[in-house]
Amino acid sequence: MAWSRAYREHMAPFIKTGIPALINKAKQEYRKEYKRKWKQERKQKVKAVSVEFHTVEYKQIQIEAKIHSIKVASFVKKGVQAYMNKTYINPTEEKVNRIHMLLKMMIIHIEDLIEDDKPLGSYLLALQQLEHDIRVYLNSPPELYNYLARHLTKNPNYKEELLRLIETV
Repeated sequence: MAWSRAYREHMAPFIKTGIPALINKAKQEYRKEYKRKWKQERKQKVKAVSVEFHTVEYKQIQIEAKIHSIKVASFVKKGVQAYMNKTYINPTEEKVNRIHMLLKMMIIHIEDLIEDDKPLGSYLLALQQLEHDIRVYLNSPPELYNYLARHLTKNPNYKEELLRLIETV
């Protein structure tokens, strides 16, 4: 193992003495000082937050973290980041990548059919849009305004149902 220059310079006078107790003491002092400096630098770069949960809340978080295959602290951090970025925490990146791969395979298959002079060009465009929509849907929750606007344009009667629902709340 290659020692740093600072370590070698610190230890040189103690090693010259040849006294094991003195060498060990110098190692401990160096390590203590090194850790102190490292903690100071880390404090400036990384901020830590302590959060308390009731037992029931923690169990819920623990279950969700397990579903997502990550540790509780990572789940809480990703949850906060997802909330700020208005995105979802995907159950697993593997599942999203699997959906993406299947959609790509369908597009390739349809491209092959098109090359064989089958009139499927519109299907290819629809599948590309579907692939995009799924990717967006899995990573970004729809904003309420956009969600409602989309459904109101598709179904004008939805407005009446929505107003009735709001009145009952």
